[in-house]
Amino acid sequence: MSNTSSINDFGGIYMSINLKNIKTYTDGKATFLVGLLEQMGLPQIIDNHMTSDFGRPPEIPYSVLAQMMLVNLCDDHHPLSRLSEYYEYKNLEAIFNYPVTLSQINDDRFGGFLDLGRCSAKLLPTLSFDMVLRFKPLTLTPLPKSCGAPMK
Repeated sequence: MSNTSSINDFGGIYMSINLKNIKTYTDGKATFLVGLLEQMGLPQIIDNHMTSDFGRPPEIPYSVLAQMMLVNLCDDHHPLSRLSEYYEYKNLEAIFNYPVTLSQINDDRFGGFLDLGRCSAKLLPTLSFDMVLRFKPLTLTPLPKSCGAPMK
């Protein structure tokens, strides 16, 4: 199979395209998962509880790091040291709505995020409470007697 293709632009002029220069992405699952996480309000909660007004701002927002880890866990589950391999053929900026490059993805960055999250004692209760408020749990009510419930 050839690595080049000729395309006619309907004016009789042909141009040659090197197919090695075309990068394709498969982002379906990742984009869907990030949409769900955004709908749950996860990015705002994480950024509100983990971002500090002091010191240097993180190169990649903590909410984006959390989403990157969760997408990986839900899809293919690469270890932190190999997340750059997992995201190699994905359009990171389109998925996470933030400019992230493969060179920025490393286990030190994710490890630092996990250490900081462990120190944020209010994060887990806030996430849990917010999820309950957003997605009210299904409350089970007893069946009426007319629906086949045993009669006494």
